[in-house]
Amino acid sequence: MKTQLLILGTLFFLTCTVKNEDTSIIEGNVVSNVCFEYNPEIEIWNREGVEYTIGNWPGIEENYVQSYGWNHRENPYPKKFDFKLRMINNNILYGEEPYDIGNWKLSVNLSYKVGQNDDALYPLNSKIIDHISIINDRLITSKDFKQNGVMFDEIQIWEKSIEFESYYDKYREASLKINQLIFEIILINKNNSECRFEYIFPMKDRGEL
Repeated sequence: MKTQLLILGTLFFLTCTVKNEDTSIIEGNVVSNVCFEYNPEIEIWNREGVEYTIGNWPGIEENYVQSYGWNHRENPYPKKFDFKLRMINNNILYGEEPYDIGNWKLSVNLSYKVGQNDDALYPLNSKIIDHISIINDRLITSKDFKQNGVMFDEIQIWEKSIEFESYYDKYREASLKINQLIFEIILINKNNSECRFEYIFPMKDRGEL
């Protein structure tokens, strides 16, 4: 009898434990960080040419290009760069009404991953430093996706002339190399539900990148 009671007690304890764990997951950050309304995508653009790049690059023509990473060779580091965010509205994209998904506040932060080598894929003794606000609490509403009575499934948000050279010089003085740019995208709705996305923009210091 004691054995049966012990088994029943153990089962009851395990049942309560699992239930509590499930509840904590539902009420915790895991589910609240899932965002089905939006899908953000980013692009990095910068001007190339003697006036716009760090160092001596006499052979680089003046162009405005989408960048896929920078290095010390064929892709010079820019003094400044532009950040393009495409906010894709999934309800409109997939035709799922209602299109009104309420108001959201958008913030974008930039951090740098630096290390003791130029390897963007396997940085040596890397660490993430600085926390720079690019966009702070910008309001996004369903109206932003409607122009002249026509619904569009995305909007484009640009932030231009983001400073880069001063950070590059600061890290270089500390014998550190920039390996990655890390963009954190945060969306918060009126109920304070929060969605977070992270994009990593690697430097071009490995052939496969």
